[in-house]
Amino acid sequence: MTRSGLVLAAHGSTSEAGVNARIEALVADLARRGGFDEVRAAFHRGVPSFATVLDTMTADVVTVVPVMASDGYYAEHVLPRELAENGRFESVRCTITTSVGTHPNMAAIVEARVSRLLDTFRFDRHETTLALIGHGTERHRQSRGAVERVACRLRSGDVCGEVILGLLDEEPSVDTVPARATRECVIVLPFLIGAGAHAMKDVPRRLGIRSADGARPLFTATVANRTVVCDVPIGSNPGIVDIIVDLAGSAGGSGGGVRPTEGAA
Repeated sequence: MTRSGLVLAAHGSTSEAGVNARIEALVADLARRGGFDEVRAAFHRGVPSFATVLDTMTADVVTVVPVMASDGYYAEHVLPRELAENGRFESVRCTITTSVGTHPNMAAIVEARVSRLLDTFRFDRHETTLALIGHGTERHRQSRGAVERVACRLRSGDVCGEVILGLLDEEPSVDTVPARATRECVIVLPFLIGAGAHAMKDVPRRLGIRSADGARPLFTATVANRTVVCDVPIGSNPGIVDIIVDLAGSAGGSGGGVRPTEGAA
């Protein structure tokens, strides 16, 4: 009898336990829903690694979903290369889906989150700039593609008066967001999956937000005469699990039997 497996592949962290714990929580949720005989997490930095996860499983057919913000360097190069190092690799029918951040529903998740923040802080949407923060890297030209597509889609709607982009490792830099924003209020949404150093420390610091050591988002501050709100990373959104379900089902494995969240956007 063929056994099916699902692997959530994430960058992970060896220094911040909460980053990997979030992926493990998604694994537990998906295991409870059923649809796969085995559900595992795998990490570039963490245990099990991309190079060992298949050897911890007995599944014959495995769907691997990159829980990453883009189809960039790690999703397209590191993940397949390291999966091939598993001893069982040649005996497993393994499918890697596109990354979570490239899913068409990501724009709707961002829009719903921004609408909630607008209501919470009582910002006028037409007087608010939305700044989407991606990673970007010169190692892979598509690293910035997913966040650019979401920004483009949101510009065509009425989510905010202005939508701009900031990147951690490329131009336009996240550091320039307050100066480039033309509205009096700025909502900064990190288009990142993990709640690691980039989302929790680097983004607010580079925006000019001063916070106490160990402080967690939401961060609010006045920067360049603008009211800036810096949100948690989009990977913290509960709607991410339904994107994983859809990617797993679309891959043609047994994921079609996984139950989506009721009332999900």
